[in-house]
Amino acid sequence: MAEELNRHRHFYLYAKGHYKRGRTHAEELMNLKVLAAEYCGMLPEHVTDQDVRRILSRLTFQHIRGDHSFSELLEDIGPKSFRNNLFAEQGFPYDYYGVLIQRLLVILSTCKVRDAKGWLSGMNLGEPDFGLLPKRDG
Repeated sequence: MAEELNRHRHFYLYAKGHYKRGRTHAEELMNLKVLAAEYCGMLPEHVTDQDVRRILSRLTFQHIRGDHSFSELLEDIGPKSFRNNLFAEQGFPYDYYGVLIQRLLVILSTCKVRDAKGWLSGMNLGEPDFGLLPKRDG
């Protein structure tokens, strides 16, 4: 019998680059609202920004260990972090929630979901659903 698909699979697939990503924070947030709506069984227009952040942070928290310690995450999203200072020097305004979402997606993108034998337990992501979001370019 095939293993059940992971409930959060589209968030992992999005983070891992299977779907086309937003070019701006607003586009990224809209894409994530589409995924959150599918996950929650509701319409995207009823999903709030806070819903997206809550789903992503709860999903990502279980993967924060080792290289992704909680304190490192907090440092990375702060306005004075090295990365955010580089963006500020280039004229990009600091956006706490935008930075938080990007950092959570980076952590999800590095999660191991397969080994030589196939899907890890509970991590069957299946195939992307390009009816939800378009396929990544390239």
